[in-house]
Amino acid sequence: MPSDKSILSRVNTAIEKATVNKYKAFIPCVALFELLSKEGFEPEDPDEMPSLLGRQGRAMFDFFHPKFPERDYILHLSWYKMESGNYEIVARFEGVKAKKGKEPRQALISSPDRPLVGRVNEALGQLTVNRYERVVPFQTIFTLLERVGFEPTENSKEDSHGNKGRTTVEFIHPDYPYHLYYLHMTWHQMPSTNFETVARLESTGRK
Repeated sequence: MPSDKSILSRVNTAIEKATVNKYKAFIPCVALFELLSKEGFEPEDPDEMPSLLGRQGRAMFDFFHPKFPERDYILHLSWYKMESGNYEIVARFEGVKAKKGKEPRQALISSPDRPLVGRVNEALGQLTVNRYERVVPFQTIFTLLERVGFEPTENSKEDSHGNKGRTTVEFIHPDYPYHLYYLHMTWHQMPSTNFETVARLESTGRK
């Protein structure tokens, strides 16, 4: 049975180089996911790329590797926003014995638009996470998407109630005609009267 010891050591060394004493203005989820992808790890949920909120927090993401079907993998991530406005990041990747009865998984076929969607979601995080604005930044977010080729369709839905609401806007991209994209946004007005906004772009296949 092949061992994953050497690949885990290599991954955690790379994660340390990317995070230890590297203080960033955003939480580098996309960069960490790409680092793991280069070593053959795939997320259990390929669409999982959440906007991480708050001055401090922690999260876990599940991965697998097709060469080690008897093992599950977990990316542990915690963050803390310092007085400088930058984040201190602590990340660790571990392998554990797969749960009994779990069906073997095959490597996912990475969608060709995945790097683009990942970059957009990282940019959305930089625009919105811990950025409290006097208005909801609809125009800024739409401009960001249009600059990288996304075009809105006429299909959208909105649920807005004064100082809070949500909307989903459908987009297409000419380079990926077999995909539809959904921009999910939620917002609420805080006691300071500024708005907290969460935004995420999702890729789906056309029906």
